[in-house]
Amino acid sequence: MTDKYSPAFDGRIGVEILDTETGERVKLPPDHSPYWWAEGNGSCDCNRRLLAFPDLEDAAYEAGDEQGCIGSKRFLIVATEGDTAGCTLWGFNTWYPTELAEKHLGVAARQAFEAEEFEREIRTLRGEL
Repeated sequence: MTDKYSPAFDGRIGVEILDTETGERVKLPPDHSPYWWAEGNGSCDCNRRLLAFPDLEDAAYEAGDEQGCIGSKRFLIVATEGDTAGCTLWGFNTWYPTELAEKHLGVAARQAFEAEEFEREIRTLRGEL
């Protein structure tokens, strides 16, 4: 089994992204891997905004930081389609503020993620990953 956080897992998933400020949701086709959404370039607002809300005009999102990243503050993945390689919704949003993710995903999503991470640690210690 390929670890879900590994770039080696090349499956593609579709995602639904929520703009937490407007409530608008956009479904995106399966163009990127779970790794890309959870740990890669799709794990922050930069590419989530560009792909899901390309016409959004917001000065705060135009500036970014010195590397051009706008951080993880607004655009949550709230649904997926396809083989997520075991990554949960919380896993796709781990860089976002806990309060924001709990508000839109629920406490149960966080608890499921924590259980998944515990299982992953056990499997790593056993040498299974």
